Amino acid sequence: MSVKIVKFLSGQEIICKVDANIATLPGHVAVSSPLTIQPMKQQDGRFSIGLMPFSWAGQGDVIHLRDAHILCQMEAEPDLEKQYLASLSGIVIPEERITL
Repeated sequence: MSVKIVKFLSGQEIICKVDANIATLPGHVAVSSPLTIQPMKQQDGRFSIGLMPFSWAGQGDVIHLRDAHILCQMEAEPDLEKQYLASLSGIVIPEERITL
């Protein structure tokens, strides 16, 4: 299992778990725990990344994405991967702090 960013032809991006051991349909990629990546404007004018449910009403942890709609798959940036895994588990890993 690895955490990937999937970018669709529409421009939408999701972060999800991809496991090659999950049986899938021909012409599809099976992913689990998908969350939509949403840019969010902060009060100071900068942007941050928010994670939203991929589907508000859908059931099931594993979904099958049609290959024809996927532009590319990328490795997740390490900080975003930590945020994603923390949001799924509810466990927040504290950042290392160096004290002098």
